[in-house]
Amino acid sequence: MSYHYASPKDYIQIKNAEVMENIFKALELPYVMGKVWTTDAIYRETRNLVEKRKSEGCIAVEMELAGMQAVCDFYNIELYDFLVTGDIVDQLEYTSEGLHDANHNLDKFYVALKIAEMINKG
Repeated sequence: MSYHYASPKDYIQIKNAEVMENIFKALELPYVMGKVWTTDAIYRETRNLVEKRKSEGCIAVEMELAGMQAVCDFYNIELYDFLVTGDIVDQLEYTSEGLHDANHNLDKFYVALKIAEMINKG
């Protein structure tokens, strides 16, 4: 999707990352800020690819953020995003143990509501 809205490149700047960092600080929520790579192929993170991306400074992989940022940039829409770790792909043996809770608990919804409230207040 992102190639239709932005020229191909290895990384895209997530415009409001610092805004989100300040919000997480204000809410006293734990967070880690870092570079993330995006893939469109589920469960294709080979050991070599994980090591390559880690050597580039990546701390996580996900499937939507780069495309969403590209579309938002194209249409001049503000994107406020945060990711939650669901599974760890650089362990010796992969398990998807935390994936269900990361994707289906309402705690992220309540955080998103608080973020929207804070952004709306300015």
